[in-house]
Amino acid sequence: MRHRMPSDCAKIIADLQAQNKLHILKGRLNRIETNDKFNLTFATNGKESSRAADAVVNCIGSESNFSRIDLPLVKNLVSKGLIKPDVLNLGIDATPDGQTINNGMRSGRIFTIGTALKGVLWESTAIPEIRLQAHRLAISLLSEGLPDA
Repeated sequence: MRHRMPSDCAKIIADLQAQNKLHILKGRLNRIETNDKFNLTFATNGKESSRAADAVVNCIGSESNFSRIDLPLVKNLVSKGLIKPDVLNLGIDATPDGQTINNGMRSGRIFTIGTALKGVLWESTAIPEIRLQAHRLAISLLSEGLPDA
């Protein structure tokens, strides 16, 4: 049960989808460019698409050593210094609330939850922990907003 979504969360997701407020997209995120928003480029079944977003929450799967992840998105973010592995190579260098740390400073624009926080929070791979992290991050983003670009 620790790795399954609670039924109340599933209902919220279904309701948001029915109201056309939430769209779940399948694909591999290939690139993020920044200006006023994050411009995301991703591929689904070989077809490339683009979307704009106000915030990015990293939910990449179980490989947690970001220096070994061979994905264009991760390589791009690392090469630009926007993210870096934590000192134990268990995830991304970040604060417990999910703000990534770039050049010793909190990003304020790039956030992570789940496995990528394993080096900071350790218990960060099961649904109860990820659900709490997502809730706290959502509340923080809604109450504080995003900084100006």
